[in-house]
Amino acid sequence: MSKAAHQRTPDGAVAPRRDLEGLVGYQLRRVGAEVVKELSRIFSVVGLAPGQFSVLMLIAEHPGCFQMELARLANVDRSTLVPMIERLAQLKFIRRRQSDTDRRAFHLRVTARGRKAIDQVMPDLRAFEETLTDALNAREKTALLRSLRHVEDALLRQ
Repeated sequence: MSKAAHQRTPDGAVAPRRDLEGLVGYQLRRVGAEVVKELSRIFSVVGLAPGQFSVLMLIAEHPGCFQMELARLANVDRSTLVPMIERLAQLKFIRRRQSDTDRRAFHLRVTARGRKAIDQVMPDLRAFEETLTDALNAREKTALLRSLRHVEDALLRQ
């Protein structure tokens, strides 16, 4: 291996490789790891992981939706979604009601307990969002969100 691959800081830690710092994917991974760590801390207060909280929010935003519709909205396959739904139901954050027309389909709704969990974490979530965007003005934040959506769309088309 080249000497550049083994560069260390004065305290002996491995120094980040400069050629990686120019890669969007590398920077997204680094930022994403920190974001997931903080979101995990925020949502653990109500016993949820970040993905589970996202599903809870989608159900709150689309009351009465079916699991198949929710899988599309969350951009996850059914095998990933089912355990999330089970966890939310186990915590009594959602309720499932069987469809009148399809015995295999269930309507999903957030319960009062689920709404309370959402309300409990939202102040910390909003504060974290402010921390994330403190260094950006409104135009930069809008541009960043637009760019991230473009990247996500491109990845979904692959």
